Amino acid sequence: MKFHQLAIGQRFILNGTRYTKTSPLLARADGDTGQKLIARHSDVEAEAGDAPAPRGPVDAEAAVRIVEECRATLEGWLAQLDADARRQASAELERTHQQLLAALGR
Repeated sequence: MKFHQLAIGQRFILNGTRYTKTSPLLARADGDTGQKLIARHSDVEAEAGDAPAPRGPVDAEAAVRIVEECRATLEGWLAQLDADARRQASAELERTHQQLLAALGR
């Protein structure tokens, strides 16, 4: 299955390491305090018997914080792109951010 198909809180294995999905783009390895950016298209193996976390109401503030954390991480990578690619990627990030805000009613 693909990383983006996992529920937040669901445990999975990637390259022999066990992780817990902590956000749409981040996961924490067992025994580690840091988080790792995982590509949405990464092939992962959901842990046997690990059901997706129950979905409750969306916490809009938490969702916005997660997006801002992801944006901060991606900004560092954007700096490594040429100017045209950076503009395109920044525009796509902003478009996606605005869609999220609209979906949250903000």
